[in-house]
Amino acid sequence: MNAIEGRLRPLIDYIRGNRQAQRLALFAVLGLLLWMTAFHIFGQLSDLRSRMNLQEDRFRRLAQVVHKYRNEPQQEAARAPVGDVLSALSSLIDQVGIKERLVQLSTSSGGATLQLERLYGEELATLLQEMDRRGLPLLSAELRSVPYGEARLFACSLLVGGERR
Repeated sequence: MNAIEGRLRPLIDYIRGNRQAQRLALFAVLGLLLWMTAFHIFGQLSDLRSRMNLQEDRFRRLAQVVHKYRNEPQQEAARAPVGDVLSALSSLIDQVGIKERLVQLSTSSGGATLQLERLYGEELATLLQEMDRRGLPLLSAELRSVPYGEARLFACSLLVGGERR
């Protein structure tokens, strides 16, 4: 570092003693600072442009997917009579093996109401998958997590069948 300092020392002394050299050094430092700032800003603008292009492309693809979805023919689930929904739910509850946890199975204006307590997550998932597989539309669901000993079980109230609102 001594060699560099030894060569710069006369230049620094010259700048300190000469007013025009001070101005020139100040303009050089300001110019360098301005150039570095401009370089940084243009770099940031380039990054911003590339991110904007990426977001525009993502939005364009999303709009295409939405357009395709809207143009597909709608498949309405066939509405089963309420009695059929009750018998289908009853056989489904027997098949899944949760009959002892059934609180209520009744008809309502919108379909059939099913209330269950103390369900494990796997049992609830199996019930919902089987309902979907059998074509029983789930219109509404209320799900509560209930502490039971050290475990947490589910209590649910489901509205099944009928017309979608």
